[in-house]
Amino acid sequence: MTRTLILTLLCLAVASPAAAQGLAGKIDKDLAGQGTTTLYVMTDKPIYHPGESMWFKAWEVSVRHPDRPSSDRSMNFSLVSPRGSLVLESRSPVQAGSASSVFDLDAALPGGQYTLKITTDLGSVHERQVLISSYEPPRVKKTLKMLRDAYGPGDEVTAQVTLHRATGGALTNHLFHGIVTIDGVETARVEGRTDTAGLGQLQFALPDSMARGEGTLTVIVEEGGLLESIQRRIPISLGRVQIQMFPEGGQLVMNAPGRVYFQARDLTGATADIAGALVDDTGATLARFKTGHRGMGVVSLTPARHRRYSLRVDTPRGTEGTFDLPAAQLQGCSMTAVDPVSSAADWPAPNVQIRVHCTDDRWVTATAVLRERLVASTAGRAGVGGAVFALDVPDTQGAVRVTLFDDQHRPLAERLVYRGLGRNARIEFTGDREEYSPGEDVTLTVRAVDAHGTPVQGEFGVAVVDDTVLSFADDRTAHLLARLYLEGEMPGQTIVDPNFYFSGDAAAPAALDLLLGTQGWRRFKWSW
Repeated sequence: MTRTLILTLLCLAVASPAAAQGLAGKIDKDLAGQGTTTLYVMTDKPIYHPGESMWFKAWEVSVRHPDRPSSDRSMNFSLVSPRGSLVLESRSPVQAGSASSVFDLDAALPGGQYTLKITTDLGSVHERQVLISSYEPPRVKKTLKMLRDAYGPGDEVTAQVTLHRATGGALTNHLFHGIVTIDGVETARVEGRTDTAGLGQLQFALPDSMARGEGTLTVIVEEGGLLESIQRRIPISLGRVQIQMFPEGGQLVMNAPGRVYFQARDLTGATADIAGALVDDTGATLARFKTGHRGMGVVSLTPARHRRYSLRVDTPRGTEGTFDLPAAQLQGCSMTAVDPVSSAADWPAPNVQIRVHCTDDRWVTATAVLRERLVASTAGRAGVGGAVFALDVPDTQGAVRVTLFDDQHRPLAERLVYRGLGRNARIEFTGDREEYSPGEDVTLTVRAVDAHGTPVQGEFGVAVVDDTVLSFADDRTAHLLARLYLEGEMPGQTIVDPNFYFSGDAAAPAALDLLLGTQGWRRFKWSW
């Protein structure tokens, strides 16, 4: 209903070939010169014992043509120690865009975080961190996370714990203990109990006064007469936060509806959970706000002439402060995405729609670029009353770069939106038996289908590993989707836990929008 009302109130832009004349050719020429390729490396597991074999496979993928094999002839693989010395190296031929190899690790190899480095004949380089350690696989798969990104003195902390047996079953109605340490001193001992799904919580209050604010929570679990533990840092903020602000499309415009994305960090650079109010320079409160995923948030406003706007932070305690929004431009156009992220559940997806308001009536052209290719464009008039532009993007998944140009082909506004989240190829495994005993041979049938369920051909890598090892290593390296569709669109940015945005978590689409609006914000360069 909301979208229908918007389209009723605003003029829907109509395509005009004359207004966009020559622009498509300029864009195609500019994009053709990029020809970016992306390297992705898969290891059979993220952590190894000294003396084990490390299996890995690497793909070089063209951003514009991901279905075309690389033209490289070989790839060089090297394993580099934590001190930077070369440990092992090999060279493998590229076949169908991929190459694979194996390193046999010396049993005397010291533990630590090593770097697996891949270099192609054309000069592309990619690095992945792997851990080598004489670890003991845990009997209990454990996760521990804080429910907020930042806490202040005296705040109540809630931590979520999940416990499962190594065989896969949940540890139900199971007691566990937590030890809270602040600035090197134990301040609390708490306990919790899991439910039927193996999920439990711990709650405790932080001290009203802390010197450094260095806190850890250690969870101890007893199972089969043995004690196991997991430890995580408590995100504590004692001083003022820093807020980076990113107007949607590039800038706020006077009397035009707009949004400002933002990300909060404490003085150490860690993301911070904050809440407060959007206020103007008269002190009037226009809206309340709070951060979502990893200290990111968004506020909406229509800047008025002679008014200034700020975010006034009041939570958590100790982070209070006022932060000015970027000043609105007197002239120009604002651009807001009607639906910044669409998922597989929305398919067939609506067109990419943007709402455009300009301070004067003018012709503008909207374009959509997906993986370095112009895939859609439309033109029309926009003014103070606003217009909605619809871009017919392909039936696929990825980050779409939407740009608004004036009639002189100068960029006015730009942002990333995401289409088809979750429209992935699916890999299905079927065993020849329902159950196996330790040491028995296993035969698996592997089937790959696209988002429509149609079987597909492709290059694959398969690894079999005890999932307690995955839990123990807590590996958050980008998987293939995150590497190709997300990291590649944000050059120079470090995306923390990129796989979360492609997970089945109900909060992932909203979090992806916040990520695109903050770390995905930049002023793109066009070479004309």
